Parts: sequence; structure tokens; C-alpha cells
Amino acid sequence: GTGIEAAVLRFKAGVEALSACLETVLPAAAAAQRNARIAALTAQAVSAEVATRIASLPILAQAPDIVQISERTGSSIADAALVHFAIDADFGLSELLTAAQGVPALDDYERMARDQAIEMINDAHRGLAIEAIGAGGVEKWMALRATETGQAKSTLAAIIASGLSLPKLMVAAGMLADL
Repeated sequence: GTGIEAAVLRFKAGVEALSACLETVLPAAAAAQRNARIAALTAQAVSAEVATRIASLPILAQAPDIVQISERTGSSIADAALVHFAIDADFGLSELLTAAQGVPALDDYERMARDQAIEMINDAHRGLAIEAIGAGGVEKWMALRATETGQAKSTLAAIIASGLSLPKLMVAAGMLADL
């Protein structure tokens, strides 16, 4: 129906805009990972264009969140993406979410808890990006909230380093939601 068509059009433009600015919005580590994936694919005789598209897919999967950040703040896709990726890098959110996908869930309730924690992390990520844009950028926002963000970053790093479990994932999600 028209609701789905409107959503597709809304996010299609955001994906295209994000795709066009990836070279300039990714933090160094994420850009290096993407470039390494492109190099690995082209070494296997994949065309540069196809390799770039494949290597960009995990990043472009974040476009709906970036579109929502852009819409909520009135900022461009590029500016929203810069802040989104900076917060991801500063807090290790991609690493946390990747680890979260691998947390064992022994029954339906544990799966529901894991999925809810992942959704809480994604919601918190969007909220933090919106707040940072409102504060004038990630650096200004971090300076304004230095104590809380510093504690959260060190706790998240410790949780990830110690091996993620469902209780630790719930603690991480709750802490991010409370920021």
C-alpha cells in the first residue's frame, strides 16, 4: 500500500545520500575496514564498483537510523551520519551489537530479552546522536556530559572485554538508555 511505498521512498533517498557521502563520514577505523573489504573483493576479481557496493552494505544498513536522526534534528544526512558514526566509534556500539547477536538464548524469553536489549541499544544510539547534534556536535556533547559518557564508555569496554552474556547485555542496554 501507500504506507509501504512512502517508507521506501523516504528511506531510499536517505540510503542514496548516505552512499554518496560515505567517504567523508566514516571514522578512520570503519573506513579502513570498508577499504580492506573492497581490496579483498577486488583481489578476487570482483569489479571495484561491485566490491564497493558489497563492502558498503553493512554501513548502509544503518541508513534508516541516520534518516530518523536527520529528520528529528533538521540536519543533513551527512551531518547526521557523522554524529551517528562518531558515537558508534566512541562507545563501541557496533562491536557491542555484533557481540549481542551471538549471545546464547536458551528459550523464547531469553531471545525476547536479547532482542529487546538490542533494540534499546539502537534506540539509545539514535537518542544520543540527536542529543549530540542539539548540543552542537559530539565533542561539545561529550564535554558537557564528560562524567556520564566517560563512565559509560569504560563500563561498555569492560563488558565487551569480559565476554558478553545476556545479563551483561541487559546492563549495557540499560546504561545506554539512561545516558
